[in-house]
Amino acid sequence: MPSFILFSVFTSLTFMAIAFFLVTVGGNVGRFVALALLVLQLSTTGSDLPIPMLPVNLQALSRFLPLTYSNAGFKSIIS
Repeated sequence: MPSFILFSVFTSLTFMAIAFFLVTVGGNVGRFVALALLVLQLSTTGSDLPIPMLPVNLQALSRFLPLTYSNAGFKSIIS
């Protein structure tokens, strides 16, 4: 249980830092980019479909998105 809580805090701080960075650098454009990045991550990181079932270009893109690794981390902590 403590590892799950610590990983949850670490993951939330990471995503919050990315969003704050984009907003600080880009203003309203950064907010739009942060929202677009969030929507992109939900469909390409194994949240809806397993990564091997995605098209090849989205599989390659998922390696660069942080939600892929946080999903893998949560799966390894739970199991």
